[in-house]
Amino acid sequence: MQKIRINSLNKKFQNLEVLKDFSIEFSGDKIHCLFGPSGCGKTTLLQLISGLTAPDRGTINGIAGRSVSYVFQEDRLLPWATVKENIMFVLDHKATNKQKAEQISEKYLALVGLSQFRHYFPDQLSGGMKQRVAIARAFAYQGDILLLDEPFKGLDYELKKCLMDYILAYWRRHKPLCLFVTHDPDEGLYLADTIHVFSGPPLGLTKQLVINIPHQERLDKPAEIAELKRTLLAPNKAMTEQTKSRC
Repeated sequence: MQKIRINSLNKKFQNLEVLKDFSIEFSGDKIHCLFGPSGCGKTTLLQLISGLTAPDRGTINGIAGRSVSYVFQEDRLLPWATVKENIMFVLDHKATNKQKAEQISEKYLALVGLSQFRHYFPDQLSGGMKQRVAIARAFAYQGDILLLDEPFKGLDYELKKCLMDYILAYWRRHKPLCLFVTHDPDEGLYLADTIHVFSGPPLGLTKQLVINIPHQERLDKPAEIAELKRTLLAPNKAMTEQTKSRC
């Protein structure tokens, strides 16, 4: 079981220290939620893991030779390409022949319920449909690591739950190491195996919450989930003292 180990990572943008001597480990074959307020550094951490951004100092071990699927906050679809062509575009970089690429595209369009929209262009789709295409594209690429940066932002509950179910179905089949960013506790409690609670900047880990309830049973155990939510949202004593010392 491969892990991602981050050691003494530092990243600064102009005068803002987003990460300072930051270290953490993510175990393989798990869904990890990066939970915390907007702007604390969660997205920067994903960008560093993906290689989109380089650290100033520090190391990230466990990603060499591993492919990454990334779902961004915005859909980032190619406006001149159809839904199906947007998915096939990422497969071209994996040297997949056209027939195989079409089969993979159709498979994941069906998974997210968009087969009938395969020939539509992005400007013909709703925001939720665009995000489903973005998720299908990441699934089709089949990265060893799956990064999701607030993929449900601005979506209503029913669509959000539907997309989380798509992600769970994909994860159960392929078991990538999955990291997803949110500041919505209900998303973390529905989807994650472990929730890592952060503050910042600079990014700092305040607590970790392991969820042992199987995903398929969580809707049937509202009392247990409510207790986990109270634990998740309870003020961290160390952070409270730190905040007081700044006042």
